[in-house]
Parts: sequence; structure tokens; C-alpha cells
Amino acid sequence: MILTLINAIFLNLSCKALTADYPISLLKLSEDSTLLRIYPKLVGTETILHGRIGGIATTSVFIITLVAPLVGYLLHKKHLPALPTYLLTAGVCILSVLAGFKYPIFLSAEQWRYIMSAYVFLACWIPVWLIMQPRDFVNVQILYGGLLVILFGVFISGLKGQTLSADFLAWEQGNRLAGPIWPVLLITVACGAISGFHSLASTGTTVKQISSEQDVRRVGYNAMILEGALALLTLLLVATALPAKEYFQIVFPHGQDGNSILAFSMAMGYMLNGIFSIPIAIGAVLGILVIEGFVVTTLDTAVRLCRYMLEELWTFLAGGKPAKILLHPVFNTGLAVALMLIFALNSTIMSAWKIFGAGNQLIGALALTVASVWLLQRGRSYWFAMIPAVIMTLTTFAMLGLFIFNNLSSTFSGPLVVSYKEKTPLVFASILLLILAVGVVIVAVGKFKELRSKPESGKALGEELGA
Repeated sequence: MILTLINAIFLNLSCKALTADYPISLLKLSEDSTLLRIYPKLVGTETILHGRIGGIATTSVFIITLVAPLVGYLLHKKHLPALPTYLLTAGVCILSVLAGFKYPIFLSAEQWRYIMSAYVFLACWIPVWLIMQPRDFVNVQILYGGLLVILFGVFISGLKGQTLSADFLAWEQGNRLAGPIWPVLLITVACGAISGFHSLASTGTTVKQISSEQDVRRVGYNAMILEGALALLTLLLVATALPAKEYFQIVFPHGQDGNSILAFSMAMGYMLNGIFSIPIAIGAVLGILVIEGFVVTTLDTAVRLCRYMLEELWTFLAGGKPAKILLHPVFNTGLAVALMLIFALNSTIMSAWKIFGAGNQLIGALALTVASVWLLQRGRSYWFAMIPAVIMTLTTFAMLGLFIFNNLSSTFSGPLVVSYKEKTPLVFASILLLILAVGVVIVAVGKFKELRSKPESGKALGEELGA
């Protein structure tokens, strides 16, 4: 359930990124500029000239995806060393961006939604080394480059006296973001702190790609540190470089779904313009490229994980002997993509994001619960895992309960209320998540009681495994 929500949100985010545009007056472009494709757009009752930012990233995404099988072949079949492959793919990244400026591709969000669905179906069906892993290998260079640029830019901005805009804190409608500090704050601080998605990725795809078990801690822990760094730098970038008025117009437009990726990209454009005098439009395109690569690679990984989980689910329900069709990669990949599309078409990013955060942290809480039982079974210390498991379980249960109450209450009013079309699938998902999570907790508590009443069984198991 949670992965389906994640897939739907990242699918919609990807479509937002690849179709992003912005008024040329704020991009500091003239009407006859050839840097971006300019077109008239109706905003309310007024027609305003906009520059298309997303089309350039679209071309880059196409080229990187098409090159991915070649990179996979060189790495896994010809065993080309990593360094020359990095240099080769760095050249591909640069050329793809230049090609994007020269030959941008413009498609609608609806067209992109189905094209991306077709892509993830293919990428998650075929072997991981053919598209997914080499695509990550190429894309990560853009992401690392973006991280370094933001780090340097934020550092220089700080030395120049840049401060946080007070308008972010004084905004009169700031309550549309929130609710009580607990549990909302602990749900907002997500992947870089505690992430259920990481627990799924590490057991679903990372272990199948890593060459030595000695590298597991370095890869897993550093991934969390890097994602936490990305989150922190993004907050600093947006809060210092992007005017608060523009931020709220982009992320919380009246009567429309927000575009958080565009807010990030415009902040990148303003920062690079202020420090290096790079045109805002070019900086915004680079911002789109950084986040789009991150979103797409998360999307295909999440759909693949969903496929694995469906295979395990059928095996469990059938007592270990499911029908062959239920284990076929095409069947489960198709089902995962279909579920993703249902939620993507029936919810907005901003309405689904709240349950995504709660769901992601809930997986983390349940992973810690399972780890606590595993440690107790082996007679080892388990409190370091069980204490955060209890805290995060209570927090995520509270957030899901708050979400359900807010969307079912007829007296509740305000920006958290969404349309019936958006409300129904999300409330259904929240209730189902709560029921399933309560089931896991009940099983874990029962196992704890059993093992605590017979500590010698856990100790014997630990000694047997150690031997």
C-alpha cells in the first residue's frame, strides 16, 4: 500500500518536473529570447508569457535512458573499470543537457504520466543491470554535481550575509502546512533521519548489487547521510534564495496542485544568478535536472520493490505454492504499475504527500519492530532498536489517525480538505495501513511475550547460529 502511494506521488512529481514553466518576467528573459521556448499562458483572467523549463530536462532524460543499456553492457559484460565509465557517462550527461537546449521535447503532463508508466514497466521487468543500475550510475553524477553546487552556493551566500526570509515565518496562512507539532514534525523530517523506504531498498535491490558484505554498512549509512544532506541543503536553498511570495505561489497555488520541484529549481536559478551571474533560466533548468533524476530513479526502484512484495504476498497467501502466473514478473510489474496509475490519477501531490510521509515512517517503525524481535530471538541486546520502534509506531499511528479524522470530519474546514475524488482513495489507504500495521504490532508483541517468558530459547538460538 505504502509503496503504491510512493509510486503515485513520484510519478506525478516527475510529470510536474518535465512540464514545468515560469513567467519570463521572473526568469529575466525578453520576449524574443531563444534560450527557452516561450508561449502565452492564461493565468486567471490574464495572459502571461511563460518559458518552458521542463522540455530541456525531457530531452536529457530520454538520452540518459537510451544510453543506460550500453553503460550496463560495458560495466557488467565487458567489465569496464568504474573510472573510465564515469568519465564516459559524465560526457553523456553534459551532451544530453546541451541537446536539451537545442532540441527540447514538450509533452503534456498526461502524456508523460503514461510514458513514464511504460518506462517503469519495462525497467522493472527486465534485469536490473540493463537499465536501472546503469541509469542510476549516470544520473547520480548530476545529483552529486547539484549537491556540490548547492553546498558551495549556500556557503557563499552565508558569507555574503544572506539570511532566512522572515516572510516564511510570518505567512498568515502557514497553518495550511501543518497541524500539531507532534506528530507532524516527526513525519516531515523523513528520509535522512529514519526511512522505511530505505529498509525496503536495502533488502530488495542493494544487497543484490553489492559485491562485498563488508561494504553494506558504508553504502547503507552513507546513503542516509547523503539524503539527509540533500534535504538540509534543499531547505537552506529554498528558504534563502527563493522569495517567500513566489514559494507560496508555486507550492500552494489557489485551486491547483502545487509544484515543489519548480520551487527548488527556481531557487537554484536565483542562487546561481546571484553568485555566478548565470542566467536564472539556465540555473532553473539545472535544478530541474538534479531533482528529476532523483525522482525517476526512486520511481523505478519503488515499482520494482512493489513487484517483489507482490510475489512474496502471493507465496504467503498460497502457503508457499502459488499459481505460476502470480510469480511471473510481467504480471506483478503490470499490477504494480496499474495500482500506481489509479492513485496518481485520483490524488494530488500535496494531498497525498501527508500520507506518504506517515507511510514511509511507518515502514521504518515496523522494520525496527521486526529487528527488535530478531535480536531478542538471538539473545542479543534489542532496546536500541525497540525504543525508536515504539516512538515511531505511536507517531505514525497518530498521523494516520489525524489524516483520517481531518478528511472524514464534515465540520473540518481549511486547506487540508480535498475533493471527494482525492479523499476516497487516500482515506481508504490510511485505514488499511492502520489495520495492517496494528496486525504487525500485535504479532510482534505476542512474539516478545513468548520469548521473554522463555529466554533460554532465544539464548540457545543465538548460540546455535553463532556456532
